[in-house]
Amino acid sequence: MLTQTRLKECLHYDPETGIFIRLWAGSKRRQLIGNVSGSLQPHGYLTMMVDRVVYKAHHLAWFYVHGFFPSSDMDHVNGNRSDNRIKNLRLATRSQNCSNSKLRKDNGYGIKGVTLRLNGRWIAQIQVAKKKFYLGSFGTCEAAHLCYQEAARKLHGDFANTGKPTDFDYNDFDVRR
Repeated sequence: MLTQTRLKECLHYDPETGIFIRLWAGSKRRQLIGNVSGSLQPHGYLTMMVDRVVYKAHHLAWFYVHGFFPSSDMDHVNGNRSDNRIKNLRLATRSQNCSNSKLRKDNGYGIKGVTLRLNGRWIAQIQVAKKKFYLGSFGTCEAAHLCYQEAARKLHGDFANTGKPTDFDYNDFDVRR
């Protein structure tokens, strides 16, 4: 079982950057000492090995700072699974963690909670506990997404991910132009 002391012997963690630096690598891998540790996985998480056991970097970051492995889910506040700064990590229930997720399946528009129907209307819907709830039909993408955002904030609070990039232009999706 990994201890916090052993972790700190093997790796240095910078909570400001979220980066781990290898301090000890075993007799056959001394060339790795001083290098950034971690391997980006296809699902977006960084993993690393300590004493021949693979760990997710965000779990090690939490353990390094707080001295215990989380017994619940962990959430990346900004949705970036490889951003392991301690201020970007928080404990969460499974439901809260899912609420802060990005689009599970790209709807072709990159806008969470809305879809375009064949009749040119935008549909807003939200998922709660594996059930989708219809929020309404709208003439514009912006109106549908605003409805989704309001529902997400009410239902999910601080864990709401409204899925809207900061430089987003709804007019790119206006089908009535």
